[in-house]
Amino acid sequence: MNAIAEKLVAALMRIDRRLVLLMMAVIVALIGFQSWVSLFRQPLAEYRLITSSHKSLKAVERENASLELQIQTLTAQTRALEKHVQNASSRLAQDALLVHLVAELDRLAVQREVKLNSVKPGASREVPMFEEISFDVDARGTYSALFDWLQDIESGLGVLSVKAFNITLATGSGAVNLSLKLAAYRRLTAKEPRP
Repeated sequence: MNAIAEKLVAALMRIDRRLVLLMMAVIVALIGFQSWVSLFRQPLAEYRLITSSHKSLKAVERENASLELQIQTLTAQTRALEKHVQNASSRLAQDALLVHLVAELDRLAVQREVKLNSVKPGASREVPMFEEISFDVDARGTYSALFDWLQDIESGLGVLSVKAFNITLATGSGAVNLSLKLAAYRRLTAKEPRP
């Protein structure tokens, strides 16, 4: 074994010193590079991961800001639609009341042989806990038929009250013209907008 070592030392002595110094410099550089890679590979990978995560978080933050703006817009639109629906339901309730009253007035008029000329909705206003909806009604018939018709209205349609009336004689027929101002009352709910 000693002989092998001597041969190796002799062979190394024959190599030019500059080549040996160059090989040593390359070995030191390779060891330095390997150390650098070993020491900094993990932190570099973490840095890349952090940078990537930061970009992803920024994208999510921008998306969240966009979603929050969309939520605010949709919330405002929802409130506007709710208000519109409430107003529409209030109008529908008033229209349904008008249709019901006209049908009942007409039915009672036919029973008493009274001619119902017109029913026109008037103004509505708020009274404590109720909405008062006024109607102008014109009818024609004999005095007794109109009297009976008004009694039928009073007993059959309790939600109505007569606010004013005017009776005139029709020319040449013995009939009487009756103009009424009726008021219907509808209870207001807590959520319902006031007219």
